[in-house]
Amino acid sequence: MSGGIAYVYDPERTFTDRFNPDMVDAEPLDHDDRVWVGEMIERHLEETGSMLAVRLLASWASTVSDMVKVMPRDYQRVLDATGGRTRRGRRSKRRSWRCLVGEPTGFMKYGRQLPRRRPVRVRLRDWREVYEPFAEEAVRQQGARCMDCGIPFCHEGCRLAT
Repeated sequence: MSGGIAYVYDPERTFTDRFNPDMVDAEPLDHDDRVWVGEMIERHLEETGSMLAVRLLASWASTVSDMVKVMPRDYQRVLDATGGRTRRGRRSKRRSWRCLVGEPTGFMKYGRQLPRRRPVRVRLRDWREVYEPFAEEAVRQQGARCMDCGIPFCHEGCRLAT
């Protein structure tokens, strides 16, 4: 894990035996994290009808005490350098990293679009891009499809891109 924060539900309390403490820190959720994770589980319930979400929310006090926040040290260093969240979870006066994702449900709202390819006969005569220029609004809309999952080179391996 090299980028992003993971929130792990660990009711058996076995996670701390299964992670690399040289690369990440595991810590309890702070108040802001509890609120955000609760909102995300509620949103998941609304959009999927998940019975697991129902069970987690029904016993929220127990659920949240069984969760662990996993923070990669490299990612924390980047956040500290760019004014993101601090090591102990307190917000700085700058924007939170959570604001960087455009639309969490964008992949459901917008269909996949690709720019048109330039004709092969034209492309063979120059070294320019294969694709025609893509309108800025279309680029923004396609960017909103990203779930910020942390997969490197996701344009080649993203499940939403198929």
